[in-house]
Amino acid sequence: MKHRNLKAIGLALVGSLVMAAGASAAPTAATSVGIAGQGSLYKEVKKPVNLSLNADITPGAGDTTLLPLMEASFNLPTDLSFNPDPNMPVCTEVNAGNSNFSGATAISLCPNSIVGDGTANIMLAGQVAALITDPELTIFNGGVDSSGGGILAIHAYSASTNAGIFMSGAIQNGTLDVLIPRLTADSATSTFTLNIPGTQGQDKGYAEATCKTGTYTSSATLTLGNLSSGGVVSNETSLTTDPTTTDCVGLAGKAKLSAKVKGPAKVKSGKKGTFKVTLKNTGTASAKRVKVKASGGGKGSASGGTIKPGTSKTVKVKVKVTGKKGKKVTVKFKTTASGGVVANAKAKVKVG
Repeated sequence: MKHRNLKAIGLALVGSLVMAAGASAAPTAATSVGIAGQGSLYKEVKKPVNLSLNADITPGAGDTTLLPLMEASFNLPTDLSFNPDPNMPVCTEVNAGNSNFSGATAISLCPNSIVGDGTANIMLAGQVAALITDPELTIFNGGVDSSGGGILAIHAYSASTNAGIFMSGAIQNGTLDVLIPRLTADSATSTFTLNIPGTQGQDKGYAEATCKTGTYTSSATLTLGNLSSGGVVSNETSLTTDPTTTDCVGLAGKAKLSAKVKGPAKVKSGKKGTFKVTLKNTGTASAKRVKVKASGGGKGSASGGTIKPGTSKTVKVKVKVTGKKGKKVTVKFKTTASGGVVANAKAKVKVG
């Protein structure tokens, strides 16, 4: 009995050693996100940027195969957003049910909807030795989601496999999530890059960003696994990359106000009338400590608080009008804000 136990233990140890010798390291992943302003970047106002998303998946040491990439989720800086030109056509002709053709064909179907491009490397049937480097990606305008953000419609084609696929993605709560369908022979993606606008993008302002803190931080989760032709997933595993940080420079900017006034047609002399001063900030920073003061044919003042860039605010000013009955007087409105920002407007009112 003791001899049998020793023999069993010995066999178990040998088996463990054989398994350890045949075991391989897990695959690893690295991702990067490049955001470069096409001009100056600001802390508050989004401006067009050149965006590059890159992922590299490396098989474990000694491995001869790599699991296919099924999903790529990029955690992006909140400064970044997709803002398609409302005049650009949405590409509907290239979709999940109509994509098995070349990149040239895809472009011919949506010639005026291109927002970016990209490349990829795949391993045919997941074999490390069967590397294919010719896949090309074209990114189309896929419309907008419920929050108004742009949707990427991505077409990928490999001449070596003569196969095209469709993918889509949008930024939701700071995450860009792209599902990758089953490739030819359940092939594995080892690298891919998405560029917006890249060399083909027709909407240079599709990707926009601020630089609020002076840095951009990003990371990603890449999900690998086998996907059968029937849609059954097996051997699923996730690779989460370490956060990476890059520097950016965001200018403070300056507010720029314009003013328009609407008021009553007639106000009795010595009485107050309410005038509505609409202020619009077309600058690159918030207008702070906004004040509106009336002079000339009437006197009054009101506070406008803060007006963010790209927004408008209507300030109600109660003005005590003075002048001869039956005559028209001009009330001048001067708006000031921090940093020497000034906007002027005026309105005529008949004295009752």
